[in-house]
Amino acid sequence: MFKPLKKLGKGNFASVYEVERVTDHAKFAVKAFSKQSCFNGKNGKERLINELTIMRELSQDWHPNLLRLEGVYESDNSIYVVLELLNGGQLFHRIQQLNGHFSVQQVKEFMFGLLGGLKHMHQHRIMHRDLKPENIMLRGNSSMVPVIVDFGLATNVDLEKYLFFRCGTPGYVAPEII
Repeated sequence: MFKPLKKLGKGNFASVYEVERVTDHAKFAVKAFSKQSCFNGKNGKERLINELTIMRELSQDWHPNLLRLEGVYESDNSIYVVLELLNGGQLFHRIQQLNGHFSVQQVKEFMFGLLGGLKHMHQHRIMHRDLKPENIMLRGNSSMVPVIVDFGLATNVDLEKYLFFRCGTPGYVAPEII
């Protein structure tokens, strides 16, 4: 059982809340999906199932630079995805905050973690397909340890047909996709 503490954000299909587990007071982030709005979109249900399947696989052999899935709960109207709570915010906001000025040590720490997380995904034959500063969070307020998030467009490389053939974010998408 979880007690909501505050709303952290809202996306197209879900709202994110900081919650506290009642039994031990551990804090988590919960992404609450409305079934109606999520499943009504094109491939909405398949997309959510795909994202949760990939996160479950990556969380079984967890890597510190990938967002950890703690659990999934379902009610009549919603799906609640319990995730580790990250306090450092998005890389995008840290870049804005520091006007893009990072020390060599900060860049080394960041790149080591980012490449380590990607290597771990690739060892599991998973590609992210939407890597951008908004999909990389930082573990703590003063930390440059990256955590890759948002596996909504991720897929297993061995599938014969991808759920989303053309995907990504304009401005970040690979030239061969365009």
